[in-house]
This record gives sequence, structure tokens and C-alpha cells, in this order.
Amino acid sequence: ACNLRGAMRVAYLDTSQNHSCPSVLGETVQSGKKLCTVKSTGVACDSVQFPTYGIRHQRVCGQAKGYAYHWGPAFHYNTRTLNDAYTTGLSITSGPQNDRTHVWTYASGNRDVSSGGSWNCPCASGPGNNPPTFIGHDYLCESGAHTSNPAKWYMENPLWDGQGCYTGSSCCSTSRMPWFWTDLPDVTDEDLEVRVRDLNQ
Repeated sequence: ACNLRGAMRVAYLDTSQNHSCPSVLGETVQSGKKLCTVKSTGVACDSVQFPTYGIRHQRVCGQAKGYAYHWGPAFHYNTRTLNDAYTTGLSITSGPQNDRTHVWTYASGNRDVSSGGSWNCPCASGPGNNPPTFIGHDYLCESGAHTSNPAKWYMENPLWDGQGCYTGSSCCSTSRMPWFWTDLPDVTDEDLEVRVRDLNQ
């Protein structure tokens, strides 16, 4: 858990407990598990807002579990901005759409071996591109596949849980996984936004 005294829960979604996905997202069932997916088509990004009810805060913590389909680009597009489609995964931000502050990124990478090139996670045994500067160290990146990745759901290897990484990969070595903690630059009462992105379409 977060283990933060006085912490307030802003968002909680657990589809294993029959929670429905937010209406802006799609749903699919794979291997008996209900997953929330991107509903939009093309270079897709669907946004879910989570209100903080005007409560001032600076530290944010949380966790997410994802599953890879086929492959993700990790930070191949590392010259893009926070408002752009810069990875496949989750982009967590604070503030309005015209003035977002980065909180955390969950990225899906191509594979672990070097043949994945710049599409691999930076922490893969065959590392890919570093993240954009606005992310810094505030991210987790993992691949569903290790050496090859045909087009399917990789349900046997959940992302960002600190388990199932390939030999030589450091993507599971963050001590706090599956949780993250980060401090915003300033105390704020802004709401949080989670954008679900899929660049594979």
C-alpha cells in the first residue's frame, strides 16, 4: 500500500471485482479477465478524470496493472510532448488539458532482446530510447514478450508488477513495485487525469 498518513483515495478500479470500465473506455475479456481498453481508433488516447475535490496535495502514489497486446513502442517517440501520443500505456497528469503536469507514466515496450531496437524499454536487456525529459525517472516500463511478440494478448505476464522480467532486464528491479510514489513540483488542488494510449492501431 501507499503507507502515507492522511492519504485520500482518488481512484479505484478493479475489474476482477466486477467493476465496470469508465464509459469512455472499451472493454474486452481475455483469458477470463475483463480489461479496460482504448475505445478510440487511430492514434488513440482516451481520458478519464478523477476529481480531488479541491483538497490540496503534493505527493501522489498508486499502482496499475496492464496487459500487452502484440507490442508497445516504449519511448521510441521521445521527442514528443506531454500532450502528444508519446507511448502505449497510461499517462497520469495533474491539472487542466491546457496546463498538464506530468505525474507518472506506465509504458509498454516491444520486447527485451536487442532486436526490439529503440522500441524497447530503457531498462530492457536490449535497451531502447530513454524517456522524454518531462518524464524524468517517474515511470515504469515493461514488455509482455521477451524475444518475439506475435499479435496476441500476453496475459501470462502482466505489466508493471515487478515480476516476469527477462534475464538481464532491470525493468522489475524498482523496490516499490507495483506501487509508485512521486512528488509534484508544487502543492496543488488540481484534479488528476489518466490517459489510456494505444499507438499500435
